[in-house]
Amino acid sequence: MKSLGNSNRGLTPKQKRLLYISCIQPIATFGLRCWYKRRTRAFKTNIKMLRLTHNQGARWITGAFRTSPMEAMTAVAGLMPLHLQLKKLFERSVIRINTLHPHHPVLSLLEQRQAKGSTLHPNALERKSKTIRNVIKSPLDSVIDNPSSEIFDPLSEHIKPGHRLVDRHPDKVKFVLMPKNRKDRDEYHNNLNLAPVREPTALHLFTAGIKHKFDPSVPISH
Repeated sequence: MKSLGNSNRGLTPKQKRLLYISCIQPIATFGLRCWYKRRTRAFKTNIKMLRLTHNQGARWITGAFRTSPMEAMTAVAGLMPLHLQLKKLFERSVIRINTLHPHHPVLSLLEQRQAKGSTLHPNALERKSKTIRNVIKSPLDSVIDNPSSEIFDPLSEHIKPGHRLVDRHPDKVKFVLMPKNRKDRDEYHNNLNLAPVREPTALHLFTAGIKHKFDPSVPISH
């Protein structure tokens, strides 16, 4: 990372932060579900290594000295505290289990009340004693210990082509794209500012970041 820039030359702090979040963090936290279990030796060891990586990344982004307070340096770098970042990834992975299809093989390894009707595997957690489960420390135990009250249907009718809002009401959904010509952008932004006044009963949504060619007449595929 040092070869890409420092406090005097190379990448800007904004670019460094983007590089760290998009490239380094996903690699460092890969396999989180396999060891993210509190009060275990692996948890403490991996947290210690990740904290060193996180601190080094914050120091690289800000160009601060090694003696700078880590909490303040992380805040200046715009990075989420490590324990909150790991907690977010862990909770997302738990919720993702609830979005699986009822016949997904992972569900057969859980307890019957969370298997969505799937036939339990001979090595399912429900068929293991509490002592054995404490020994194996399965990552799937976190799904049982952190149940979700939300119900997800991976094959819901509302997400199928033809049932979406843009498909059912094409005359009421309008896409307004930013013109490529810079001279026309002033008028474009003025129209956006006046849109809520001209159409007070309409819902106006603004988004950005689309770089590929987009045809409003073609329904968005899932």
